[in-house]
Amino acid sequence: MFSVTYPIHNIFGSPAGQTQGISDGYWVFLQLLSSEKHELHFNGLTPGNPTKGTTNFAIDVTDHLIVR
Repeated sequence: MFSVTYPIHNIFGSPAGQTQGISDGYWVFLQLLSSEKHELHFNGLTPGNPTKGTTNFAIDVTDHLIVR
């Protein structure tokens, strides 16, 4: 848990003020990268389940990093 303070008219439509938040996902820790350009690419698929009304979710992301 961590503290979050939402401003008035925030993009989430949440009430302004302080609340608690959580985060989930996949995180990666990289060793120190050399000073140059790097490409980080990842993808994934979560199959849907028609009996539950869910659909496939796919992601394919490429980040271009410049380390100085």
